[in-house]
Amino acid sequence: MIAVLARVRSTLCLMTTPIDKPAIRRRLLAVLQGGVGAAADQARTEQTGAEIDPGTAYNIDDLGQSDQDGEFRAEMQGVAAGAREAINRLKKIDVTPADTVRPGAVVSFGGDNYFIGVAASEFTADGRTFTGVATDAPIYETIAGLRRGDRFTFRDTEYLIDDVV
Repeated sequence: MIAVLARVRSTLCLMTTPIDKPAIRRRLLAVLQGGVGAAADQARTEQTGAEIDPGTAYNIDDLGQSDQDGEFRAEMQGVAAGAREAINRLKKIDVTPADTVRPGAVVSFGGDNYFIGVAASEFTADGRTFTGVATDAPIYETIAGLRRGDRFTFRDTEYLIDDVV
């Protein structure tokens, strides 16, 4: 469903050093697994806040707070479920060498580098910083299938694909 493009920021745009895509995937898995744990912990905390002891007196404010805590808990459970789905997708991504932009490729353009896999907040792996972008996002839809040396326009700015690995 959602594959991702993870952005790599470095002072080098061209990937002159070898890219260890399996190491990048392992680091991204660790980041996503940490997100699942944090969201699950927050959901448990909010569940405790949402519970009203039927044996004690409570007022209308208690009910309102309980409702808010319950809604936030449901939201955190959704975040955790989404991260688990992303982990499952990432485990299946082919990280073999690529010459076109596709899930599992590392792409460089506009001074940034990208790893196509699953959505993630900024993380560091293989000496570079990555940020996840889903393949159903406009940028991925624009660059999917492109090769090194291809040009594309995104949000009124022209870019050159510097490298695809």
